[in-house]
Amino acid sequence: MASRIRKVTLERTPCQGPCPVYRVTVFGSGDVRYFGEAHVARTGAHRWKISGRRLERLAEACERARYSRLEDRYTDREFAGAPGCLTSVEYEDGGSKSVEHYHGDPSAPDALTELEDELDRILGVERY
Repeated sequence: MASRIRKVTLERTPCQGPCPVYRVTVFGSGDVRYFGEAHVARTGAHRWKISGRRLERLAEACERARYSRLEDRYTDREFAGAPGCLTSVEYEDGGSKSVEHYHGDPSAPDALTELEDELDRILGVERY
């Protein structure tokens, strides 16, 4: 069984165009902190709470994507102007993992993009 998650952060970075730019962090308590910067429905700081079941889904999504086994960086700029996404997971046992993902890097696994999108869905970011 994987170690319990203490904190997950997802940050969407700018692109050449109207890509959403924001940072969202969820803690093991279910508390979510969001800061919208550009091309989002709500800019600024917002907070809410998610259920224990959603936290479980979040941990399951990380395991399905084999997040701990991904490379730390997928930053080849083969396609210019694409957005990026930075993710990080901190575990209760003190371990952590971060991945820098430029969406123009063809070597990045589909599972990483799917995980990023699933984290947004689980956390309810679409409202913001």
